[in-house]
Amino acid sequence: MASASTVEIKRLQLPSGILVDNIFGKPQEQPAYVTLTLHLRTSFQTAADKDALDESTIHYGQLAKGIRKHCTGVQARLEILKRTISVIRQMAEKADGTSRLTSATFCLHLPKSSLYGDGWDWIILMHFSEAGEPTSMELTTRVEGMRFMALIGVNDYERTSRQPLVAKLVIRANAVDVMEQFEPDEIERRLGEVVEDSSFETLEALAERAVSEIEHQFDGRTYAPTITLRLEKPKAIAFADAAVVEVTRDSSKEISSAPTASSDGAFAIPVDKGVSLSLKVDVDEKTGKAIASVSTDQEQASDVARKPLTRLNIIRPYA
Repeated sequence: MASASTVEIKRLQLPSGILVDNIFGKPQEQPAYVTLTLHLRTSFQTAADKDALDESTIHYGQLAKGIRKHCTGVQARLEILKRTISVIRQMAEKADGTSRLTSATFCLHLPKSSLYGDGWDWIILMHFSEAGEPTSMELTTRVEGMRFMALIGVNDYERTSRQPLVAKLVIRANAVDVMEQFEPDEIERRLGEVVEDSSFETLEALAERAVSEIEHQFDGRTYAPTITLRLEKPKAIAFADAAVVEVTRDSSKEISSAPTASSDGAFAIPVDKGVSLSLKVDVDEKTGKAIASVSTDQEQASDVARKPLTRLNIIRPYA
């Protein structure tokens, strides 16, 4: 029977503060905590049987010391991530050069960084090859416990005064290097303005409006995140903790770079938002040579699509 084992270090305080904008938009050193969750490639059953540390597990004490040592004096989020990954890979390497880990989750918590909530989390999910090389990384930023006062509700008595709302915001991107481009204080401030200045009757309408406003904060960026907003109305139902709605907007689908095939054998290759090159490859029956044709809608084409195609590499598929 297959089994999986996990080792976690929870809320390890870093020796140096992180330099990020405070709730007033000014750079300030702030306390930071790291939570690491390590997913082992095999069970730590042999260590449990012997009641002694071996290559089936991770020495979490040495791992914590290594992270604090290598992160001393470091104040940039991305650099802390890089150094932590380096320590993890070193600690996870076995005598034969393979890695103990299949994946790891790195969570950097900044408790003083949120204007309305319990602090921002920067979460990185990493997958490792058997040789210990990172094969993929995904970034999630999250803030929970944001508290607002809003005019919301369909009942007459709810239209006379504001009531509390609790919000959770999660933003996902498939590129880790955007950590230093992300501006959470601006996003949170804009969310607060939308919620507290609104007068919707339903949570559904407020949630959709708020997510749309957050999306606008990423206009012109080189990445399109997936945004999830959860709104709770604690005073809505007398004998329940809260009424809750949640909406997710996946902006990344609008600029997907994956080719898609059509029924006539052509491939639509996205080159810009809303613009695709249509590539079709046929085989000349007489010569046996491949003939490629490329077209695009000039009315919608961007500068990228209008550039002349100077080279096309056709790779012979497997038989």
